[in-house]
Amino acid sequence: MLLVMGVLLKLDKNKPFEGYTTWWFFILAGLVRFGLEYIRGDRLVWITTLNLSASQVVSILGILLGIGMLFVLSLKKTVQAQVSQQ
Repeated sequence: MLLVMGVLLKLDKNKPFEGYTTWWFFILAGLVRFGLEYIRGDRLVWITTLNLSASQVVSILGILLGIGMLFVLSLKKTVQAQVSQQ
């Protein structure tokens, strides 16, 4: 998690729009949690066909939410820039 914090601090210095660092936190924390849950031995399998625990499913949802919000906010910024140029 210290590595994640370092990456987030680096990303925060050059953030292109509000929320950029927050949504990157969702992605990075989800990746770390997914990996830790994979290594952990005492997990309960929630989705048997994929061998995923509930925590891994939540991690995947957080990663997808983060990616989706970064995409939406970058599109919003692009549209706002185009409108202000006109």
